[in-house]
Amino acid sequence: CLVGSEMCIRDSTLTPEGHDLVNRHRDHPLLGYRLKEFEALWENQLDPQILPYLSDHVVDGGAIMPAAAYIEMALAASSQWFNTSADGNSETEKHQWEIENIEIRAPIVLDHSKVIRFKLVPKDGSFIISSRDRLTDNPWTENVVGRLLGDINRSEPLNINTSEIIKKSEKTITAAGHYHLTESVGLSYGPGFQGVEEVWVSSLSALAKLTKTDVIKLEYDDYLLHPAMLDAGFQVLVDIFSTEIEKGTQAALIPVQMGKLYYYYPMQDLSFLKVDIIKQSPQSVLADFYLMDDQGKVLAELKTCRFRGVQLTRSASTLPASYDFMPWLMPHLEKGSFSPMPEATALVMACLLYTSDAADDLLCVD
Repeated sequence: CLVGSEMCIRDSTLTPEGHDLVNRHRDHPLLGYRLKEFEALWENQLDPQILPYLSDHVVDGGAIMPAAAYIEMALAASSQWFNTSADGNSETEKHQWEIENIEIRAPIVLDHSKVIRFKLVPKDGSFIISSRDRLTDNPWTENVVGRLLGDINRSEPLNINTSEIIKKSEKTITAAGHYHLTESVGLSYGPGFQGVEEVWVSSLSALAKLTKTDVIKLEYDDYLLHPAMLDAGFQVLVDIFSTEIEKGTQAALIPVQMGKLYYYYPMQDLSFLKVDIIKQSPQSVLADFYLMDDQGKVLAELKTCRFRGVQLTRSASTLPASYDFMPWLMPHLEKGSFSPMPEATALVMACLLYTSDAADDLLCVD
């Protein structure tokens, strides 16, 4: 085509993700770009080279998309969708969101670059997160489903007395002790996901002091609830079951469902997390989580979160705790051979020669 005196060249060839890439605007680091040709669909390229902290979430030796990242995507979609009016203009910005029935159906393995989509059904608020390998026509894998409910229709919980919980705790676990426990069940967290500073355990509950790692500090304000911080809260389950882990009887607990999420306040002052086990079986655990500031103010709640026990192949419990070395008599590998018995006279002569030589030696000494 010609524009004035200049020539422009258009390439009509599009990759499977080629929806007007030049003009797209990234709404959120994980949610990605809003696809204008759809009513409520976001797409993003998911790659640890672009979001390096994701490579620090290692399960059984491989980088896996954390469950907390799907929750963050749902929060970002709530903020984008419910803060926009029907004519596309921004309404008075809201900060409180309710999400329910988040179910993880298939994990996203970050072995290479992926394309991820968040599809919202405005009629009922249900959503689907799906993915496939980038630059391919492979079918989409349905990874996560859930439902956005918009504004919260309940009163905020009372403050939690963290000092009293610490005072009554039965056990204190340091950061080093905590990450030794995660390694023991096959969960290897790099620097970006080492947000647990200290844990106080009391029976089937625990309180954790959280910290923003250097890896996520610069980008922290780009998120509503940074996945590394929420994942740190999920990690605290290993501290509650530390005795079982040390005995080698506790498998890794992997999040598979979240019943409800109530997001009350921004997370700039997130400092503590409390977890309560409400039900457990040999195969799964049901727990509630409370995220708080340093005054015990509840910033968000996650209710009836289900974790499934998975025996990972790289967990320390699959290896012997110690080795015992014991002698064991085994048959000789080579076939035995026999030497003929010397004649009796030859044995007598040998003895006589030996005694004669011994006598001579004594005489020489004298």
